[in-house]
Amino acid sequence: MRGLTDRQTLETLDRLVDDVEGVDKAAGIGLSVGGGLRDWIESGTGSFLEKTTLFLLIWVGLLLAGCTGAGTGAAPSDLPLATAPAVASLTPFQPVTPTASPDPGAALSPTPIPIPTPTHPTPTPCLTATEVDMSTETFPDPLIISIVYNNLASDARLVTDWGFSAHIQYHGHVILFDTGTNGQTLLQNMQVLGIAPAAVQTVVLSHAHRDHTGGLDAFLAAGSQPTVYLLASFGDPFHAQVSSLTEVIDGSPGLEIAEDILTTGELTSGIPEQALVIRTPQGLVVVTGCAHPGIVRIIERAVALTGEPVELVMGGFHLRDSNQAEIARIVSDFRRLGVRRVAPSHCTGDLAIRLFAEAYGDDFIASGAGSVITIGE
Repeated sequence: MRGLTDRQTLETLDRLVDDVEGVDKAAGIGLSVGGGLRDWIESGTGSFLEKTTLFLLIWVGLLLAGCTGAGTGAAPSDLPLATAPAVASLTPFQPVTPTASPDPGAALSPTPIPIPTPTHPTPTPCLTATEVDMSTETFPDPLIISIVYNNLASDARLVTDWGFSAHIQYHGHVILFDTGTNGQTLLQNMQVLGIAPAAVQTVVLSHAHRDHTGGLDAFLAAGSQPTVYLLASFGDPFHAQVSSLTEVIDGSPGLEIAEDILTTGELTSGIPEQALVIRTPQGLVVVTGCAHPGIVRIIERAVALTGEPVELVMGGFHLRDSNQAEIARIVSDFRRLGVRRVAPSHCTGDLAIRLFAEAYGDDFIASGAGSVITIGE
């Protein structure tokens, strides 16, 4: 029984060997297995199942290899390399209308993402080097001097009367220099100019003549309670009267009344007097009442106290009794001292005012009642 089985197996396997070799040749693999298989089968070694299983595995493997290369005649190394799919170049985003049944073979298109509309306000552009935001730019506060009492006219709304008074605003401080002759005229003129008596923090009286001190009683009665700067020469009765109403301080050379505002202190030559000296970036501003000790002496005192140049001298120069030659010498002294501008009034006298106007031209300032002089705008 075994012999018959082997013979039948041999015949069957012989046919398979032929088939395998045919596949081998067709595939161009270059293997030769038939002779070895025949010898192994004819030798009688190995069971029928072993021979059959092994041979079937070899046959199937070779058959598959033959299918892979069949009909090409190309060796594995000659097979063409697979090429990578082409990558589409990027293009600007275009809206895509989706279809109900997309083609499975088609390239996928990105789903458009809606861009939200900004809800925040557009930012303000940054300032360039040549641009300046003027709303936030700061400047030094100017010096503002308003003539509220004078015998010379400037603003027709104001009453003119013999005397002198100047309202001064600087660095947030308010000073009234002299008070004129009549308190009611002083208050009326201040009201016309929109100046509140209660806002005045300091009163400085230049000397004891009534055309400079006469308005003080009415001014203090109007509700103002400033510190009043006097001189020892005003006398005890005057000191006592004012001290009963408000604080009194006697001026001394270089005494600072407020920031950048000081007094010359008392100068004597007949009638003792003091003047105001105001420091500004442009130079000193010297304010005088009557300049009884001499206007040139007052300027020299101001320069000696500060060492600074003089921008403006204003107020009474007390030259109404001086002749043209005397006035010319004083004008020359002003030039020597470097006084850049002048605003004479009150007791200066018409002749002296005219000569100063001629000498200073555009740097002469007319300063009657109602005039406002601003330094540092």
